[in-house]
Amino acid sequence: MQVVLLVVTAWLFPLIGWSLRRIPVKFISLPHPEYWLDPARRADTLAAVARALAWLGCGTTLFLLWSFQLTILANLNEPRLPAAAMWSGLAAYLAYSTWWTLRLILRFQRLPRRG
Repeated sequence: MQVVLLVVTAWLFPLIGWSLRRIPVKFISLPHPEYWLDPARRADTLAAVARALAWLGCGTTLFLLWSFQLTILANLNEPRLPAAAMWSGLAAYLAYSTWWTLRLILRFQRLPRRG
């Protein structure tokens, strides 16, 4: 079950990014959509979002690997693993996903200067 979940997670995020090209523009929510989803910029914008989703998928897959590894170790060893091991992995994933979200928002919040 863990392997299936890892494979699905590893492929889900890139698949969503790939499918963005087939979704009608009205269903894509970005700051300043009139600029970013203009036909002249749409392909580059969707490629950037797809890359970002692939990186979020990498982070999520790594977090799952971390938690699965801790689960296996906890079931193999008699002494209990310190709870800090799971909490540190969760904190790292939450920090990464917060950084990822802020980076994506800031990327599309600012419009390039015209000049």
